[in-house]
Amino acid sequence: MNIATLLTLAVMGVCFLRRDNALLYLAFVLLSFGSFSVVPGGTTVLAASLAFLMLAGKVFVRPGAFDEVMYAARLRDMGLLVAFMVLAVIWALIVPRVSGHDIFVYPMAVGITSFPARLQPTSANINQSVYQVISCGVAVAFYLMARRPNFTESFLRAALWGAGAVIITGLADMFGPHMGLTKVLALFRTASYTFLNGVEVMGVTRVVGLMPEASSYGALCVSFGGLLLFCRHAYDHRLKRWALGLGTACLVFGALSTSSAAMVSLVVAIAVMCADIGSRLILERGADKRTALNETLVLIGLTFLIVLALTVLDKPRELIFRIVDSAVFKKGESSSYIERSAWTRQAWQAFLASGGVGVGVGSVRTSNFFINIIASTGVFGTVLFALFLLRVAFARVLAPQSPSVELVRGAKLALIVIFTGLFFVGTVPDYGLMVASLFGAIVGLSRASREQLRLPPESLPIETPAVTADPSPQPTALLPG
Repeated sequence: MNIATLLTLAVMGVCFLRRDNALLYLAFVLLSFGSFSVVPGGTTVLAASLAFLMLAGKVFVRPGAFDEVMYAARLRDMGLLVAFMVLAVIWALIVPRVSGHDIFVYPMAVGITSFPARLQPTSANINQSVYQVISCGVAVAFYLMARRPNFTESFLRAALWGAGAVIITGLADMFGPHMGLTKVLALFRTASYTFLNGVEVMGVTRVVGLMPEASSYGALCVSFGGLLLFCRHAYDHRLKRWALGLGTACLVFGALSTSSAAMVSLVVAIAVMCADIGSRLILERGADKRTALNETLVLIGLTFLIVLALTVLDKPRELIFRIVDSAVFKKGESSSYIERSAWTRQAWQAFLASGGVGVGVGSVRTSNFFINIIASTGVFGTVLFALFLLRVAFARVLAPQSPSVELVRGAKLALIVIFTGLFFVGTVPDYGLMVASLFGAIVGLSRASREQLRLPPESLPIETPAVTADPSPQPTALLPG
């Protein structure tokens, strides 16, 4: 256990004991430290996972938390995601032990993925089950937090802290080795992963930050960049400048990762941004319409400057075109693409061989998150997860001119970008901590707005007693000390 681990654990402990939102901010910051395990030995427990676990634990141990969790677990709220988690865990423990020996998969266990093997129970079934429980627990915790006052402001500030960490770790990876900080960076690369830092593409070193590889760092960059830019109108005037600056910088660092999935996600993020501004330009009125018009002019201006720069600067233009051509258009010719495609193809065959039941989470490796969900949890799990995604898609905040409206809208758009990346590089069925926090925030804010207005749920015909908001003064912190 090195000094960085000890200091991080100490900071976590202090943040846990504080009555403010320090632990929330720290959890988002630690998302950028995807190579940092805080448990010595061969077991990998990432610092971010521990921080989010502590955050969820702080929510679940407060008085009355059990009743709140039961309330959250209703089908109309987080129940579908909880049901998916329960099914995933049961499938992981049972299916690999009772399925026939005619099912072949690329196992998740490192070192035996070069050829298909017979389906059998492995430690990966347990590990992935734990990840499912953690992610679902975090989603429920954020749902409960979202129903408390001041959540929107706290969540938006946490996103700024997380984006700042993404940029700082990227800069550290870029310049640290040239400044004699290699040993310092090594203190935060303690996970039992294979690290792919220092890899070059067309003579350009790929930026990986403190993540295991460029694809995971690029996906994180685009995720935070998209979240900040899509939620830009939820910030006040002062913080909006930070959101725009940090969000744009995150997209730039996503491009510097030269990850093919990150580049595709970047294109999708830009397209979604243009569609968002276009819809506001058509539908909004008054000051909001003028803001959308100004944003349109800014986008046109930036596009003109980029095209002009690429036209005038020959060498940078040729280098960028070669990198894009290699990372995107010729990706299908690479050995990694061929290998990853084989994972996904074999996973689909395993799903069919199982009769649609699935082979259990942790049993199969893919290069597509959605195929992994299908292959791992079968038809039943896929339906549950798809229904919950619909629940998220149709969630809305009934409070005009509220920052919560913009946060929910931006979070939904950010999920489109995040799932685009997972579509291309999702090797496991775990949707992750950031997605879990967005799930909980979206559904929680939607539920909170309806409770305050005493309206029935938007999508279910079942009548339930309305829960009135507590009129007593509330602390600014989301969590009790």
